[in-house]
Amino acid sequence: NYPIYENGVLTGFYSPPTKHPTGKKLDYSKDEHAPLATSHWEEAMMVSKGDELCKDITDYLRRK
Repeated sequence: NYPIYENGVLTGFYSPPTKHPTGKKLDYSKDEHAPLATSHWEEAMMVSKGDELCKDITDYLRRK
């Protein structure tokens, strides 16, 4: 993402339409959700709520 400035003030970000992997590690903040923040949120979620997720997916598939 590239920062967008108007009159020297950061007003937003531009994200190019085409993305390419860089191999860089994810930069994530633990400010709001410390110590739960992790770069692999899906693994932490499966440990804490895996049974609930499986039930929700099964329920969804049965409705279709």
